[in-house]
Amino acid sequence: MRPILPVGLGVILLLAGGLYLGMRHQPSGSLLDEPANPFAVEPAQPGWRVKFVDSQIPLRALKWLPPRQAGILLAQVQTQSDRQQVAVFRDGASAGSFPVTRPQGVSEGFWRFAQLQDGWLAPDGAVVLLYRAGDAASSEPALAMALEAGAPEARWVHRGAYERMAVSGGPEPAVFLFGPKGPVQRLPLAGTARRPVAKDIELPPEVPELEDLLPTGPWTFLASSRNGLSAYLGTKGWTHFPAPEDRGVPCAGWRSALAHGGKRYWWQPAPGKIVQVAQDGTLVADRDVTGFAPEDALARDAKLLRLLGADASGRLWFGLATPAPQEAGLEDWPAYAAQGLGRVYRWNPDKETLERLLWSQAWASLNPPPEVALGAPVLHPGAGTMLLAGSRAGWWLPLESLPFRNCAS
Repeated sequence: MRPILPVGLGVILLLAGGLYLGMRHQPSGSLLDEPANPFAVEPAQPGWRVKFVDSQIPLRALKWLPPRQAGILLAQVQTQSDRQQVAVFRDGASAGSFPVTRPQGVSEGFWRFAQLQDGWLAPDGAVVLLYRAGDAASSEPALAMALEAGAPEARWVHRGAYERMAVSGGPEPAVFLFGPKGPVQRLPLAGTARRPVAKDIELPPEVPELEDLLPTGPWTFLASSRNGLSAYLGTKGWTHFPAPEDRGVPCAGWRSALAHGGKRYWWQPAPGKIVQVAQDGTLVADRDVTGFAPEDALARDAKLLRLLGADASGRLWFGLATPAPQEAGLEDWPAYAAQGLGRVYRWNPDKETLERLLWSQAWASLNPPPEVALGAPVLHPGAGTMLLAGSRAGWWLPLESLPFRNCAS
């Protein structure tokens, strides 16, 4: 019997070691530490229906993030406890999930009602999340964290006075966290970065309130404000370019915007205006969005165009800003807006062709599933997809399926 004992003991140790390694490297998959994903994805032409189907999870809330990356969709699951989950979908299929526990130092009150504002899937498979307090009156700082599938703790956790997130690509991807005031904070996103120290980039006096930020490299970015366009050039410092004197039609809640499509960078300082700029912020050309016919009943939309972004082919997408009620003027903008502003435009700056989509007509053509709410979805054209959200289901579809019509026809 003596020769058998070491062999048996070795087998037991091998099995135990294998079990430990398997437990260590396999993601738990759900809040219940089960491999099953709580979502089901099924075809719903011209896209996919994504449904929450796990009745065992004590669900508090389900939040869908508007798609920001090509082929990627994220959803936040909030439960009655301090455990959450972020599900990832890729190209019309479930791609895994990240169980998220309350980070050390984060209060239970903040975490239980924290709202996932933004998320980004990194090239190495990590996911970066930006949370803000669920109570708008809360003074608690926002929370950003990077998670790795199967890892027992976050790659990094960071808190600060920021509201939005932008991510740079390339061999040195980085996360830029920013808000209207205070410094821009940069954290590296590469897989080798462990507990990185945030780099504060102070805003100069020329940027009194930051409205949008667009990374142009691992350490550089464009920044727009009501004063104009600024460019942070790393060790070379800042450059500044003033806003045009003509601010266009006064619109409620107006905020300037930046976009990158193909090899072009774009800045929109005012409604209806679009400026092509270089990577360092210098002016390339003032562009007029052409394609409206003079007899078009909706031709006045040209003065309300609000930049949504650029798609992979370089086309610019626009929604419509809302004229400020107190600024009636000679053209009676409130009456024009009262007829409805549920339209999107897509403009090709090379061919100067303009296409229009009316959401009311789009839904009649596309026949969405009954579980989703119709309206004007938030679009990030660079993602190539959009989502119509419901309480427990979402309809995820390609932007190319939207029934645009040429404005000239």
